[in-house]
Amino acid sequence: MKRVFISYSHDNDEHSERVEALADRLKQDQVPVVIDRDKLPGGPSEGWPAWSERQVVDADIVLVVCTALYSERYEGNQPPGVGLGAACEAAAIRQFIYDQAGFNEKIRVVLFDAADRKYIPTQLRRYHAFQATQEEGYAGILAWIRGDQPEQEIVPEPSVIVWPSPSNDYNWPLADRKEEFAGFQKVISGKSNQRILLVRGVSNTGKTVFISELVKYARTLKVPSALLDCKGCPSLDSLFETLRLDLGKRILRNAYTATGQARFYQLIADLQQLAQPLVLVFDTYQEASPEAQTWLEIQFLPRLEQAPVVVVIGGQSVPDHTKYPWHAVAEFRELQPIKRIDDWRELNERKWRCALLQDAHIRGVLAATGGNPGLTYAALEAVVNDLLGTS
Repeated sequence: MKRVFISYSHDNDEHSERVEALADRLKQDQVPVVIDRDKLPGGPSEGWPAWSERQVVDADIVLVVCTALYSERYEGNQPPGVGLGAACEAAAIRQFIYDQAGFNEKIRVVLFDAADRKYIPTQLRRYHAFQATQEEGYAGILAWIRGDQPEQEIVPEPSVIVWPSPSNDYNWPLADRKEEFAGFQKVISGKSNQRILLVRGVSNTGKTVFISELVKYARTLKVPSALLDCKGCPSLDSLFETLRLDLGKRILRNAYTATGQARFYQLIADLQQLAQPLVLVFDTYQEASPEAQTWLEIQFLPRLEQAPVVVVIGGQSVPDHTKYPWHAVAEFRELQPIKRIDDWRELNERKWRCALLQDAHIRGVLAATGGNPGLTYAALEAVVNDLLGTS
């Protein structure tokens, strides 16, 4: 069996784990694989630069995992003294391709995110690239290493996204929240660059009802959606199982049957290839487990730029988007009690159409409820029924 070396950069812990998971899976399929983890702790006796260069020279196959950081190492743009292992590997790879006059049966590119295609170094763009997070991509890697079939898998270009037209006759059933709803309409119709809606509200501000209405609107447009309630601190595995049930095999083409940590990488890859929008809602976020919050904020949300996925996160506390690179595609909304008489008068005109309901009635109810949406709605409905004699 051919000996394989994986060349990659240490972007962050998550990326290292992805590479290690790929190496472990190849080993399970009886492929001799070498990565730098094999020399830990302590490191190689000859030092990382010499060891890294020798692995490229001695290996039968070199899998190059391309990211923005690896591209910097490959092109020699890293700061002095940083990333020397990857830089030495890149130098050996460049020399090999030069010596072979471009005819290369040894080195291939591996991507974990389709968006990283743009970071493949110029010298390597002429060669095949495998999408490691897709089953056909992994099968292609394994087949190429074994030499038992031609390369067939390619990294798919991003799909052309088909956004639905907004429903102009949709009857928004809540008092106020119209500005927030109008923003959601733009997002789900592809008329906004926003992808993340953060909805914070203390108890009794109607947050859960508001979020539920957004899901109803999405389903009116026939946009697939999943509602994940974090109440009770469900594990990340439990949330994933909810996604499997709600979205099914048609959307989760590879993640549906994936196991272990690979499920979450496959999930992201599947969503990046969607040709229509999807709405994911996380409610009661303040009760989400630390594991779930970390995955969502650090691993999932940064990749939404490459996926037609609208994420709504609601809770008494929500992520502080200003701390994260995805802040540019996020919108924060703080729900307040609805105390304006005009809002409830307008709701009456749409909902109950009771000409007998006067501003004095609404003012009295608001004085009693403090603008709590749920209490105010129930109280006004009781007043309307009493005025109409239907109670």
